[in-house]
Amino acid sequence: MKKIFKFLLWMFIISVVLLVGALITLRIMFPMEKIKAQVQQQLKNKLNREIDFKDISLSLKGLNISDFALSEKTTFKDGTFISAKYAHAEVDFKALLHKQIKIQNIGLENITVNIIKDKDGKFNFDDLISKQKETSPAQTKTEKETSLVDISADKLYTKDASINYIDEGTETKFSLDNLDIQIDNFDLNKDFSVLITCLSKINMPTLVLDPVLFKIESKINLASLEMSKAKADITDFSITYDKFALSFSGLIADFSNPQVNLSGTLSGIDNNLIKHFTNEETTPFSVPLINMILSAKLNLENSTADISQAKASVGNSFIKTRGQADFSKADMTYSADTDLSISLDEVSSIAKETLDAFNLKGTITGKLNLSQKKDFNVKGNVSVKNLAAKFMKQDLKDVTGTVTIKSLKDIYTDKWTGILNSSPCNLTFAYKKEKNTNLDLVFYMKKFTLEDIDFEKLFESKDENKEEVKEENNVQTDQTQNQNIERYNLKADITIDQIENNVLTANDFNLKVDIKDFDSSFEKAQGTLSFSTKNDEIRDIDKLMATSKIMKVMFTSLKIVQKAFDFAKLDNTNITNGIIKCDIINAQYDIQDGVVSIVKSDIDSDLTVVRATGKTDLLKDAIDVKIQAQIGKTGSKGFKPLVIKVKGPLSDPSYKLDVLSSIASIMSSSGTDAQEDSASKEKDIANKAGNVVKTIGSLFKKGE
Repeated sequence: MKKIFKFLLWMFIISVVLLVGALITLRIMFPMEKIKAQVQQQLKNKLNREIDFKDISLSLKGLNISDFALSEKTTFKDGTFISAKYAHAEVDFKALLHKQIKIQNIGLENITVNIIKDKDGKFNFDDLISKQKETSPAQTKTEKETSLVDISADKLYTKDASINYIDEGTETKFSLDNLDIQIDNFDLNKDFSVLITCLSKINMPTLVLDPVLFKIESKINLASLEMSKAKADITDFSITYDKFALSFSGLIADFSNPQVNLSGTLSGIDNNLIKHFTNEETTPFSVPLINMILSAKLNLENSTADISQAKASVGNSFIKTRGQADFSKADMTYSADTDLSISLDEVSSIAKETLDAFNLKGTITGKLNLSQKKDFNVKGNVSVKNLAAKFMKQDLKDVTGTVTIKSLKDIYTDKWTGILNSSPCNLTFAYKKEKNTNLDLVFYMKKFTLEDIDFEKLFESKDENKEEVKEENNVQTDQTQNQNIERYNLKADITIDQIENNVLTANDFNLKVDIKDFDSSFEKAQGTLSFSTKNDEIRDIDKLMATSKIMKVMFTSLKIVQKAFDFAKLDNTNITNGIIKCDIINAQYDIQDGVVSIVKSDIDSDLTVVRATGKTDLLKDAIDVKIQAQIGKTGSKGFKPLVIKVKGPLSDPSYKLDVLSSIASIMSSSGTDAQEDSASKEKDIANKAGNVVKTIGSLFKKGE
């Protein structure tokens, strides 16, 4: 950037001197071809570049040049560096007698400059600048004498100019087209006014904008070309694209390493602007006017920036940043400390049409460090205070807590507290990305009420896509699958005093999970899962089991008993009109590579006692479980259940009564029975056996 500035300034000063020199030294009587040949040869020797022009005309009013062009280094075969359709200069000859160069006006029309920065960071005009540094003692003396000359101009201008910039290292391109520059009362020692307007096409690997309107209006003082003292008082610096408008004003001091102090506004950020970037329709939103402040010091030689403050605010919300940036390479690096305070009430007003129904309230504050070196990273903390929201008919309020971010791969919370549907709750959560993603959750809630969830509709898409996903998975190799699947290590301890929704009511619910290598298929999963609850009423076991594979495993034993008792049409059960009531449900499962071993699955109620053990293979969709179900409470004679064996696909298993085990269970005698005489005992056994056979026949009279 500093090189570009030096180049533009150098070109301007040299142009003035060349034009004046041409008026003094060239003679009107010289033939045009001779003048052209001499100029071409002199510049070829001095600059190692070719120059061409169509015509030069000299008069007392000034100098006119048409169709001017300067080649890239060496020849025009390497390209054209600068070209202009027309150049005009008017000089006050009387001022020359007083060692002054006073110009009425200089105008350049249809000038085009092509600036290229190669992959090594070198510009295509570096050789021009270096040649100015190669001066002999005699030249230095001449320059000192020339420096006494006072250069000024009434008016300098360009019309319909174009500057094309290409950075081959970053693949960045932009063009300034229709560039109009007007400089009034130019003086090296005094303030002069500058007005610049242009259209730009920005073409970057991730961003294309066309056209962007730039405008700069300012007062500039070059301080006799002592760049450290030069300054620009910006009256208006604006960038406009469609309805987007960025406007700044302020002071830029020290042109060698600019110190920038600007303030301004940003407007026109809405869903239509986002569509320009993504070509996708988004939910309607409109950001209010943003006030901005920027204070920074730039090192143009090293392409670095030290930002002391960059602040954007909307109402009571703001984001404030300070840090350093290095844009000398293709991938910009930076480190910035950011403070933020966001009012969710104001956020809701931005996208009122979308967010109004959520009734967002509360504040978010935080202190973050954002950095981009090899990868983007964030660390710091974000706090939420008095958050309120509505979603899925749920009312959340008074949520307070803090998220600590060690990195994007290591995030955890303190204990968050709040009220969900008038019930207190709290939560702690940790996320850590290693080989697997570690998720740790501790949650407590007094009463959880979730009404009107349509589980069939909720999981309908999964069922519809099941075959498609299965077919896609079959096409992939096992190696590819293992590379793409993200697995989790899950730890959870969830306690809810009471759960109630359209499916079930449960009290003293507790769920503990410790599973490693978990994904939705359970292919590599291993660990344990247990839950317990009391005084339960399950109103729709099918919907409950449809929510997930785990829920299907948890309640399969109960579902089998329900089906068996339903077939039996037994009146003396705890199942009435599909409603299952239980005093206690306890379960413990071991999970290993997709196979769930049911260590314990107990259901107790006044009318039914169920014990289940066995295995469920989630990968093969197979179940092999033994269920012991007793009608009525366990009495003084112990647990005397019917034994049911469940096998087949988990989605639709078959079940059979284990007759021998059931008879042995029911016929087992207590110590009192053993003291009876043998004849009486044999008679009693025969009667009980007959009753068991009748019960079994009644139970399965409608088929297995």
